[in-house]
Amino acid sequence: MAEEALEMAQDASSLSGAEGTTAVKAAPAEHSNVLGEMLRLSEQAAEAYLEAADLARDEAMVRRLQALAGRAISRLSLLRQLPEEQ
Repeated sequence: MAEEALEMAQDASSLSGAEGTTAVKAAPAEHSNVLGEMLRLSEQAAEAYLEAADLARDEAMVRRLQALAGRAISRLSLLRQLPEEQ
């Protein structure tokens, strides 16, 4: 069960990563829809991280979850520092 939750978190995280950013830039008319979908996937990833952490019973899995969460936090910190586009 914990392995499934970890896989879900990784899948959702990869979907809301660099490819998603390219999709937003490639289709500005659909910007809002794409961002909404990315937000939904991010929420699913966060919930999957937490579920996997709750179910994890081995140190290696917990380290993987911490690494995934750390990458997400780093990306969000970087994005907050970027100037807003107008």
